[in-house]
Amino acid sequence: MDPFEEEPDKKPDEEEGAPDAAGKDVKPAGKPDRRPPARVKGSRRVTYSAAAAAIGTLCSVVAIYLPVKVMPLVVTAFCFYLVFERCGISYGFITEAVTLLLTFFVSGVVVNVTFVMLALVFVPYAPLAYLIRRLRYDSVKTVLLRAAIVAVFVSLAFMCVYFVVANVALEGLDIIGMINKVGGYWVIALLLIPIAVSIDFLFTQMAVLIRKMLK
Repeated sequence: MDPFEEEPDKKPDEEEGAPDAAGKDVKPAGKPDRRPPARVKGSRRVTYSAAAAAIGTLCSVVAIYLPVKVMPLVVTAFCFYLVFERCGISYGFITEAVTLLLTFFVSGVVVNVTFVMLALVFVPYAPLAYLIRRLRYDSVKTVLLRAAIVAVFVSLAFMCVYFVVANVALEGLDIIGMINKVGGYWVIALLLIPIAVSIDFLFTQMAVLIRKMLK
């Protein structure tokens, strides 16, 4: 038994909408369908995990060698999120570890700024997004709560990235130079919060779209 596995899915009569006589789910009128997609089982978990690791590695390597940095890493985090949601927590963490190792070796056994961003920002963001997946951008309360969580996370993550870059000689983006040009650490930290919340909103919309496709 997987110690990280969540409780099994509820039975049909325990869901928000029970199946009708034809076997189709009927959700209560006026309520959106918030049920998560069914978990994959058996060897399909390995398939999902392997595919996510391959796509995540490709996007991470693209982010390392091309000027475009953020969006490929967002896609990588989204691959992790799908594994967390569809296969479980243990498979999610395994996929993240495999992707980090593959990215490290494929990129030439070099730790650069982009790899640090991947490891300290986008890898932990995926399980965080999974944990707060029920907080959606559909009411003032949930918007404020989720935005606050994302703001705290991005502030701590940026602090970790800044500490590593400031104390370790790394190749890639000159984050310290960018910070000095803009006006200092706190200016960048404040600017990152609305950007991170916007990306998180896009992330949730991608999750809704992919969830409909996978049903």
